Amino acid sequence: MKKSLFLRNRKLKIKYQIVLSKYRRAFYERQKQEDNIDKIVRFYSVWKKLYTSISKDEYVEVVLSFFDSQLGSRGQAFFEKTQTGWVCLKTSGIFQNEDISNLPSLLNKDKSYGVTRHDNIVDCKIVYWFLKIDDEILGCLIIGVDKQYADRYVEDGMVFAPQISLGFKRITLFNIMLYRSRRDGLTGLMRKRYFLQEIEF
Repeated sequence: MKKSLFLRNRKLKIKYQIVLSKYRRAFYERQKQEDNIDKIVRFYSVWKKLYTSISKDEYVEVVLSFFDSQLGSRGQAFFEKTQTGWVCLKTSGIFQNEDISNLPSLLNKDKSYGVTRHDNIVDCKIVYWFLKIDDEILGCLIIGVDKQYADRYVEDGMVFAPQISLGFKRITLFNIMLYRSRRDGLTGLMRKRYFLQEIEF
């Protein structure tokens, strides 16, 4: 009798542990999804500004000002990938007085997000997000963060970097179309429409 009760209790205990582990896993997955939703909601107000901007300078300014207001952020640098190499569009915070022009070329391009360090910047970690669309690298966003926030910013990159990439691609295509609409494709000279627009202003 005692042995059967002992075996029954043991089986119930094992079932209880299985149910508890499933519940914990579901709880953590739900919490992770809620965190992702919270990140998207935080980014939504900025995203409206990003989709109304049509110049690269304005777009980059909005992105950097958003990350300036985030917890643990110490500075940002926005790079664009061109045919000739990396071009720094804007820097803020700890990167303003540093020479980081070669930093994107030193990063691991196989990873879309990661953490690295720079010799001149000692007291924080550098998180990088490559801005990619279909394996085409458009640019790189580099964020200097306090050490305890580095992993969080890498995770945020999975949510924010694709959105920033899409907006940056949109602006790049818009500028290409604007350039082509103003210039003749054969001669490279300005079209009549461009001169009429300039005269109106």
